[in-house]
Amino acid sequence: MKKIVLAAIATVTLASTASAGCIGSSYLVSCSDGNTYSTIGNTTFGSNYNTGSTWWQTTNSFSTYGVDAGGNFWTVYH
Repeated sequence: MKKIVLAAIATVTLASTASAGCIGSSYLVSCSDGNTYSTIGNTTFGSNYNTGSTWWQTTNSFSTYGVDAGGNFWTVYH
């Protein structure tokens, strides 16, 4: 019985986190999981209302770089 209950809880949890609905425009998108994205030019900013985390990334002709939600700077060269 415990296995059935745990399996049911896991299924409900996975189903609810995998189906975050989003609404918005090409400049601003807001999702039901707390994530918000905003794009200005080649730069995208993101935040999560539930966790308070923020991040950003930008692209130029040589690389894509930014700061992740943990405050770590990263770069990927093209």
